[in-house]
Amino acid sequence: MSESDKQYYEVPARQNAESIERATAELLRQSQSEVEAILEGHGVPHDKVQAIAAAVIDAPPEVRYEGSGSIAATIAIIVALSKLIKVLVPLLEPFSKQGAKLGYEIALDIWKMLKKRLQQEKSIRLTEKPAKKSPKKR
Repeated sequence: MSESDKQYYEVPARQNAESIERATAELLRQSQSEVEAILEGHGVPHDKVQAIAAAVIDAPPEVRYEGSGSIAATIAIIVALSKLIKVLVPLLEPFSKQGAKLGYEIALDIWKMLKKRLQQEKSIRLTEKPAKKSPKKR
């Protein structure tokens, strides 16, 4: 996992990373048409969209436990999009000079869609983890 493909969140302590990862994978498998719409929105050729979407739905984001949250009732998790990006980039390179950048942007859009569906359909709300504050210098 590279730092650039990680998203940091807090979730209620009753949740765990494994159940969130399973729910995300399930929702992604059910999201073929949404993934196709995202791909088309990024200018992926129409004749390639269905094949790329089929590959993408088998590469869900990884969710890992990071530690305690900012308050006692939460835990911190990391969501890594690297698996998704690794599937997208080689499929995008034949028609995009910036396949890696496009793959990253598409992965972020797919993650936004999944995050929304997690809340709506699974009642799993992910809150962005507050940035650590550096100590004040005197």
